[in-house]
Amino acid sequence: MLDLAVGRDATVMFESAHARLELASKILETLPKFKVEEIEKKGYDFGRKETCPTPSQSPLYETIRKRVLEEVLKPKGMAIGAQSARGVPWWHFGAVIVTWLAAATWFVCRPSVHSGLFLGFTLCWIGTGVQHTANHGGAAKNTKLEYLLGLLDDIGPGGSSLVWRYHHQVSHHAYCNDIQLDPDAYSSFPLIRLDSSQQWQPYHRFQWIYAHVLFAFMWPATQVQDLQILLAPTPDFHGVTFKGTGRAEIALAVVLKFLHVCWIIVLPLQIHGFRAMVFPFIAVFGFGGWFLASMFIVSHNVDEVKYSNDMTAKGDWAKQQIETSTSWGGRIGSFFSGGLNLQIEHHLFPCMAHHLYADAQKVVQDECAKQGVRYQAYPTLFHNLVDHCKFLYQMGCCPETEGVDNGKNPILVQDKKTK
Repeated sequence: MLDLAVGRDATVMFESAHARLELASKILETLPKFKVEEIEKKGYDFGRKETCPTPSQSPLYETIRKRVLEEVLKPKGMAIGAQSARGVPWWHFGAVIVTWLAAATWFVCRPSVHSGLFLGFTLCWIGTGVQHTANHGGAAKNTKLEYLLGLLDDIGPGGSSLVWRYHHQVSHHAYCNDIQLDPDAYSSFPLIRLDSSQQWQPYHRFQWIYAHVLFAFMWPATQVQDLQILLAPTPDFHGVTFKGTGRAEIALAVVLKFLHVCWIIVLPLQIHGFRAMVFPFIAVFGFGGWFLASMFIVSHNVDEVKYSNDMTAKGDWAKQQIETSTSWGGRIGSFFSGGLNLQIEHHLFPCMAHHLYADAQKVVQDECAKQGVRYQAYPTLFHNLVDHCKFLYQMGCCPETEGVDNGKNPILVQDKKTK
């Protein structure tokens, strides 16, 4: 977690990572201090200085954080003394790992469409139920165990946990839905248009249909992207340079990707041959990729949360996080998605154990109601996905007919809907 902050302004990451921010700040004060000029003379470049709102500047966040601390964490014996807000019950990630191992064994020994679909589901579950929380820092109190759990992303679904950490922590969570600073808002363009400020093309009319086909290609796309980044002279994800990562960890990421390809592709081909593996491969990668992409993309891409292209205009970090995210389901959905379903709570407390989000949701909803902040929630993933498809259709409509000057003079989607 600290490696991610090397060579950059890490204010948002630091403040959002600690439920007991007062305690963390006191400890921070005990560390040696240097002037920026002194460190820059040694060759360090801190890049862009933080200009966006930060958690500690948000009265809404401070109110929610303190209530969660008193009403959710302390009654469970967490965030007290040496006890942190980290640590998911072992059976949460244990159930995911056992199910994945069973599915992998079935697929390798008896490949079929059915075993492929099941393996695709479990790979998605590893991605959401284990690696997501582990690479955020909330899965286990033992940091070595947590690091190993995070590496299941490399071995299971085949994504690089190292690339994911930089992408997710440094960019996406700090600047959710910002069209310039959050890669999730622009990295799929020009194939998929997710923001009214992006240049419209005629083929976007059909993105609500073909986007789901593209989701099925998430696995090969991830492999190519990861290798391009990891094998580059200076690893970089959309302007986020891996300044705190040594060559050994980058080499480990490449080795683990090789092991992933060996067990999921090479071994089945060696045992059963190419013809026997065609449809099972389509099932595991197609369904698994579509399901995982759908789980992530619905959280920030529906009409109700796309109303601004400029985070600095909000002036309140918590309000920005809440109003540009959606939540669906509850405690059961949280178990099967690793807390990814309660995206609003996760964005407010990204490093907290995900089994606590259902309890935190009550506090967040209550404060939003009191302070007039819009809280967008759905009963199930299906309802969220339906609204996402409607959003893709709306973003694919010709701008001239929708009141947008072809991406050059964008209006707010929320205003458009109201009109």
